[in-house]
Amino acid sequence: MKKMLITDDDISNITLDIKKFIPLKNIAKKYNICYGTLKKILKSKNISLEIREESANWFLTKPSSELLYFWGFILGDGCLTKDNGLHISLDVKDKIILERFCDWLGYPKNRIKENLRIRKDRKKNKEITVTLCLYNKNIINNATKYGIILNKTNFPILPNLSKEEIIPFLIGLIDADGHVKYQSTRISGKRIRKDNVISIVGNNLIMDWVISCFKILNFNSKIHCVHVRNSKRISIFKKEDVIKLSKILNIKENYKFALSRKWFSIYEYLIQTK
Repeated sequence: MKKMLITDDDISNITLDIKKFIPLKNIAKKYNICYGTLKKILKSKNISLEIREESANWFLTKPSSELLYFWGFILGDGCLTKDNGLHISLDVKDKIILERFCDWLGYPKNRIKENLRIRKDRKKNKEITVTLCLYNKNIINNATKYGIILNKTNFPILPNLSKEEIIPFLIGLIDADGHVKYQSTRISGKRIRKDNVISIVGNNLIMDWVISCFKILNFNSKIHCVHVRNSKRISIFKKEDVIKLSKILNIKENYKFALSRKWFSIYEYLIQTK
């Protein structure tokens, strides 16, 4: 590969490319230099890759309901990696969640990658997943506060939240690891039934913490618990209890960032009633 002389104008353009999240390997190829040389040039010019994280840092350090929802969702469906990254992998039908995260973080949506996953242990052995990988110091530095650590499934720690922070965080957790139905029709034998449920499944310690959060929020209705191996599923079944919890979680207002396919029926009911 014939090397090009990197000019000051090139450095300015490279800086812009970095802010656009263009991979360094692609930038190196564009300027006909090797990846290692490009990193040395950036270091010599005191150009940090964190310049492209300005929007993300603003979101991650500014308290908001969206930020708490983000962390709640990550507790359910995200994982920290040994290379100080955060990976979120979802079924393609929930791609809208990752697109919303990109909007909040100021990331281009082309960072979301689609993958074909082969599952031999299921009837539907082929599924398309979408993955978003994030590398940001503010994510790593703040993750512990929200109960997110390496191997959080087997060695969980509890989130450290105030009462005001609990609601959007729980909505995120339910959207990630939960199940929501309101007046959902199903046929049982010859009878047509209406299902109503809000449930979450996860590590025993985290589920006990969720139950304690419900009590802090003054939800005192019956909560059903089922233990499955090292996990616990907690469920609310009665129609009036599902609505009561939805009102406590303020779904009428928080629907704007919640996963619509889960909460739509409840939201429709809430906006039609006083």
